[in-house]
Amino acid sequence: DSRNNMEQVTVENPAAGSYEIFVKPTHIASQGQEYTVVYWIEGAAPAIVYPLGGELLAPGDRFYIRWKGMESPIKVEMSVDGGESYSTIAMGVSADKLEYELPNSTPSTVAAFIRLTAANGIVKNLHPF
Repeated sequence: DSRNNMEQVTVENPAAGSYEIFVKPTHIASQGQEYTVVYWIEGAAPAIVYPLGGELLAPGDRFYIRWKGMESPIKVEMSVDGGESYSTIAMGVSADKLEYELPNSTPSTVAAFIRLTAANGIVKNLHPF
């Protein structure tokens, strides 16, 4: 682009390894013009996909926690008191599963929160269910 002084290049699904960047100017107003190359890596941000909040959980119902962008192992925790305290439900859950079924013994409440802890972050749902 010979008009703008800034460019953006996106590499979708880059392979591991080294990359070389070549900068070729179209016109330089003065000798020795400086430039800067900036980069960043965007990964899949860990997130809880379900529950989002407002779901009704009755004793005996099958209820799944679903996530994306988590790395193994995952610790699954649940709060039934509005996030004041959490109890561990499961440890060492594989991130590849993408979901975890809550035990049938989960108490009925309208103030439940889920917290997932993994190597790449801690996430919890923003609204109670």
